[in-house]
Amino acid sequence: MVKEENIQMPYSPILVDFGKSKHMSDVQKKNLRDTEKEIYRKRHFHIAPEVIDGSHTPSVKSDVYSIGLVFCKIYKLVKVKNLKDLCKSPEYKPMNRLMSKTWPATFVLPKSFPPVVMEALGKRSYMEKKARSKFIQAIYDAICQYTMSPTADQRRQVCRQIITDYPFQADVDGGCESWYRILTDKCKNECRGYVPDPVVMARKRKNPDGSIKQPNPAKGLRRGIVKWATPHIEGEDEASHARHVTWMHSEWKKKEKRHSLVTRKMDLTYSFRREYLTKEMVPLLDIKEKYPFLFDEKEVRNEYCRLMADEDAATGIEEKFLKLGSKIIEYSKGKNLTESEPLLDLLKCDSDDEEDTPPTSEDQALIALCLLPMILERAPKNGQSQSDFLYQNGDDAKKIAHNAKEGMTPFIIFEGQLQAPDDIYLSGERNLLLKVNGGHTSALVTLLPIYFVCNIEYPKECRNTYLFLQREVLNVYDSVKLPTKVLQLMNELTQF
Repeated sequence: MVKEENIQMPYSPILVDFGKSKHMSDVQKKNLRDTEKEIYRKRHFHIAPEVIDGSHTPSVKSDVYSIGLVFCKIYKLVKVKNLKDLCKSPEYKPMNRLMSKTWPATFVLPKSFPPVVMEALGKRSYMEKKARSKFIQAIYDAICQYTMSPTADQRRQVCRQIITDYPFQADVDGGCESWYRILTDKCKNECRGYVPDPVVMARKRKNPDGSIKQPNPAKGLRRGIVKWATPHIEGEDEASHARHVTWMHSEWKKKEKRHSLVTRKMDLTYSFRREYLTKEMVPLLDIKEKYPFLFDEKEVRNEYCRLMADEDAATGIEEKFLKLGSKIIEYSKGKNLTESEPLLDLLKCDSDDEEDTPPTSEDQALIALCLLPMILERAPKNGQSQSDFLYQNGDDAKKIAHNAKEGMTPFIIFEGQLQAPDDIYLSGERNLLLKVNGGHTSALVTLLPIYFVCNIEYPKECRNTYLFLQREVLNVYDSVKLPTKVLQLMNELTQF
């Protein structure tokens, strides 16, 4: 702790008495009795109150408290301007301007880190949250030798150096996007409250009137953007399209449908259908009225294959999620989420009960599906559960659909028990859209393509979950920037 007795003034101020100084990683909370606390408050008033109370360890913040008391003493002894007035004066120089070192051509990462970071690096695996925080703090301290506000190119240079020195810290795609976002957030948080540096302000884009240019709001990207504009098949026009649609309406009413002919008609009308769906946001019920077979379980997958221009686009999706299920469960167990405990208890097997069989991969996939919104989403402010926008469970599917939020995008309804439902439906806009004939994973495999086929934006309340499933299950990579939570989950699942 800094105090006035430790500042000597032979010619310029010098700090002395480092006998009890410790490295930041070795400090511990004080454990004092009430009488000792009173003595400390009277004799060692330069120590921050939270350190004496034992609620916090000594830190940079507590040192700032101590140096603040030194400034108060100086202010009492010497008549100087108010500090706020000094900051506004032309003589004031921000900390960035006092940095003497210029940015290097190759940024060198520090060699020593706190023990928790050294342990994580020794394991050669992607760091957990606590280690990442300590790691990025050490790197930011090294950056501060040159600047407190590194440019975007400088931050990217640092992040590229991280995955160069530690390749096992790279993202799943081999990049450094997650580190770039963490470092950017760190720089913003550290610089919050500082007087703007003229050098930094000069780098910002300006409006014609000289004011700082604000970033444009991001436009929502519709899911059906993949191969949405296709030419009409030769010989097909509006008249032939109308005949095909009429035939499909007639076929839809039959109990035994000729699926081979339906698929052919859907091929012929595909280009007209994409025009209809991409010109404007069409309500789901209007889509179902005009193209009822888009809400047939088999034809949804066929349409998704047409959209991706890949006959095998819908194959293997169930297997991918079944493999992913066990990883999500192991990850959730390590996080000790309180709300996930009832779901994880469903997977426990009683070894003494002969009828109690171990959970299947389908059971694990179901629990993983239920866990994802808890891991990736914030609880909505309107009191709804974040999982309601992915799945709901109850005894009456029609009632659940009717009571859903107005304009709600498609979600799964498990009618009956969650693990062994009587029926499974996809619902949207307060109506049942289609009945799923398979199990839990079949419902997911049908739900995800519907967002692309019907050109629907993911619900904001569950957007991270859908983006994760899009990347990990569908393997669809569009121009949407992945949220940090999703990117970090993808990275951490590689450890399982």
